[in-house]
Amino acid sequence: MPYSLTVPPSWKPALEEMAELLGQPRRLLGEVEDRFRWIPAEGSLAESDLGTTMELRGRPRENASMYLRVGSDHLAGVAALFRATELLFSPAALCRVTFEHVVRAVLALDPGVTAEERIARAVLDDVVSAYFSRLAVKELVEGDKQTAAFRQADSRWRAIKKAAEASFAASWAGNAPYDWEVGGHRYLRIDDPAVEEWRRLRAAVPAVGFYAALSLYTHPQSLPEELHTDEGTKAPVLTTDLDFVATCAMNALVCWIDGARVLCCEYHGWEVPELDEIAAAARLYPPPKARDD
Repeated sequence: MPYSLTVPPSWKPALEEMAELLGQPRRLLGEVEDRFRWIPAEGSLAESDLGTTMELRGRPRENASMYLRVGSDHLAGVAALFRATELLFSPAALCRVTFEHVVRAVLALDPGVTAEERIARAVLDDVVSAYFSRLAVKELVEGDKQTAAFRQADSRWRAIKKAAEASFAASWAGNAPYDWEVGGHRYLRIDDPAVEEWRRLRAAVPAVGFYAALSLYTHPQSLPEELHTDEGTKAPVLTTDLDFVATCAMNALVCWIDGARVLCCEYHGWEVPELDEIAAAARLYPPPKARDD
């Protein structure tokens, strides 16, 4: 199917500038770690959580930081696509994965629940994560449970379940991980419950609509929005809407910044002014189209 992309003159520097912005989260995470050494500010929620005597009390922030690190890597991937002008379908798919990780990071540190509940949620995340890792390995080895790879994945999953049971009332209902419970909490699937819960916590972001739009790019679509009919030949052609791609990328970046604020500022009590600076810069894009384009 024919596809051609013309990048107007006004967009060429803008793509490079957006790519630079999209690469900043990963660099900033390293700088923040060096600056604060993961030491919570006095009176912060993190200090309170880490002051409990519960086992696994560090898991909420460890999980949140991992989710944000992975999200920053995906944003860096979008940056690479922008520099290569690979702008048709891939950027939006990476933006969706970034958003999913941000949602998980924010839920992990929900200030509206107790420290014990945050830990329970984190442990449940670990159990479900280990379960799906085990399941994937099982499929890869075609069900051969005697392989070293499967035994390692199975042992890891069972050890995490045991750690959960040592601290919380836990229920493992068959092989249905979305029905499992740790400390009275069930795992929130990312499609509806998790996004809705995240919207409750971060009400200023149109989470559901943004996620629905991004989800179109991770499932096969016979009639994607980028498909049009050439008026002359009447043949189907694919085109890129630069405004849409840029908006997706900048929204994903701002969502990541929001998640990083939760981890760094709201949970640990640190001052990280760079987050506001990146967010302000992101709001300048996509750029107004030049009159001569």
